[in-house]
Amino acid sequence: MHPSRVCEKTPISPSCGEIHSGICQVPQKCINCQGEHSATSRGCPFYIKEQNIIELKGRNHLTTAEVRRIYNQSAKFNYAAAVKANTPSNDIEERRETMLFKMNENIESITQTINAKMEQQATMLVEMFERLVESLLQNLTSVNKLGGVTISPSRKKKAVGNLRKASGIPIQLDADSGAFD
Repeated sequence: MHPSRVCEKTPISPSCGEIHSGICQVPQKCINCQGEHSATSRGCPFYIKEQNIIELKGRNHLTTAEVRRIYNQSAKFNYAAAVKANTPSNDIEERRETMLFKMNENIESITQTINAKMEQQATMLVEMFERLVESLLQNLTSVNKLGGVTISPSRKKKAVGNLRKASGIPIQLDADSGAFD
């Protein structure tokens, strides 16, 4: 199919398929399929076939010759099945989809594992923080009990030793200033 302005052949009437110009008086007859319609009819089986070939060519990235061979090869199969069966790119596409599916499953599994580990570590950190705060509160309470009482350095050392045993946190006594560090 091409425009008449670039055609080098003798013009043929699209209505009857005969060589003449002007309005046609003869009944319509398609030059492509010999049916009782104009050659420009979109209902022409030849036109429909050409449109399918163009569509399959673009969708499956095949040459026109490959698509025509597949299209004409088997009239008993539908054209999509024929193209699918004879196109190596479809096998590659299936493999790609399978690999993507497996990759997505692996990513999902890894994400779940990472989330579980992060949740576990967050729980451990919260527990450690709670124990630390509890221990600090116990030490602060013990220090407050000692408060304003003036005690000798030896008694302070003994009190610090008792605090260490009770809390499990190392405490140093600054004997010169009489304060706890």
